[in-house]
Amino acid sequence: MSLLAFERRWAEALFTAILDAPLSRADVLWSRFDTAAAPLTRFGLRFMVWALIFLPLLRFERPFFAMGADARARFLTHVEARGSYFARQSLTTLKMLACFALYEDDAVRGSAS
Repeated sequence: MSLLAFERRWAEALFTAILDAPLSRADVLWSRFDTAAAPLTRFGLRFMVWALIFLPLLRFERPFFAMGADARARFLTHVEARGSYFARQSLTTLKMLACFALYEDDAVRGSAS
């Protein structure tokens, strides 16, 4: 099952915070992910997105999508440095997907070579 529209927005908010840059071609990533990723991988991504969206409630008292840019950056730094194994691995996985999404943009890919 593919991510729902609101889940994609949440994932893109995480990607943007991780990269500290907006994504211009996330639609291509989702199209490829929906056709190429195994069902268990899609389920895992959904679980990781939900976890990282609501994990800030424990420390910052609001979900990720309701936080400002500075608070989002502090949360990601906290997860990376002191988060649980699951949270750190989820963040690492989302970092890889964020990079895939970033490099879907021809302008970014061209500037990297």
